Amino acid sequence: MADNIKAPSIHIPKSLADLLTEKGKDPSLRIFAGGSYIMARPFFYTDGSGDDIISITQIPELTKVSQTDRYLEAGACVTIEQLLNSGSYLMGKETFRAITSIASSMVRSQATIGGALCTPDTRFFLSCVLSTIGAQVEIRLLSKRGLKGHKITSSQMWLPVNKLYNSEGVFLYENKAILTKVRIPAKTNNIQVFRTLGNPMREMDSTVFFGFEYTPVPNGISHPNLCLAFPKNGFFQNLDFSNQLSSLSFPPDSQQIEDMAKLLEKKLEESCPSATPIQRERSRRLFVSILYQISQGIV
Repeated sequence: MADNIKAPSIHIPKSLADLLTEKGKDPSLRIFAGGSYIMARPFFYTDGSGDDIISITQIPELTKVSQTDRYLEAGACVTIEQLLNSGSYLMGKETFRAITSIASSMVRSQATIGGALCTPDTRFFLSCVLSTIGAQVEIRLLSKRGLKGHKITSSQMWLPVNKLYNSEGVFLYENKAILTKVRIPAKTNNIQVFRTLGNPMREMDSTVFFGFEYTPVPNGISHPNLCLAFPKNGFFQNLDFSNQLSSLSFPPDSQQIEDMAKLLEKKLEESCPSATPIQRERSRRLFVSILYQISQGIV
């Protein structure tokens, strides 16, 4: 059995240009950074059928963290723990607390930002947190040119984090682009609320990631932004629903809250049909609870 095992080839580019060229020539190359998710997959290495690997750990452009007064910018190969250590004073308190709640410090010191955002079919809490606060990512779109497609070119584009996924939670740019940077806005006067219900590693079909940001105004809330993510079952961030929330007068009565909860249920059924009944029910109950807490001045 062991004689049939073929170890994957490992490519180690030393610059972003080399990475773009190698990935453009062979889109099947599996990008490897911290490896905390890839190496946890059953049989990824030992069955001999895994894709060849391209490691990005030696690329200086992807391991840098920089700050301005308006945002924190980190390369895709920066670990979650490095992000926390570098940007604690720039992040909002609840954002920092939410990211700190991700796994253990040992896992956070290995898991990278890019890996947490770009896993093809699994959404993690970080994508919900960053989408809620309006973070953006830089991606490099790859294309082949020339008569035989030997010339690899790339174009740069900045996107909100939520635009990386469809409503089923699938990463839209696998083998089409490389995520290079994440730009996190500095803390503001907005109120942020983050919750995780369930165990995202053991109970993916019942886990809910919840993020909500808003600006308090007299008798209401302004610029509400709700994000719900289900690890294997969907990603929800609906502009129409957010607009409906902004029209809600505070404190709302129980009927108004119930009406908003029913609207959320409807939107979830339309946008995330793969979400399980327990995920939709948990989302509804948590949303109702948060609205009551806002009306009582608790959050």
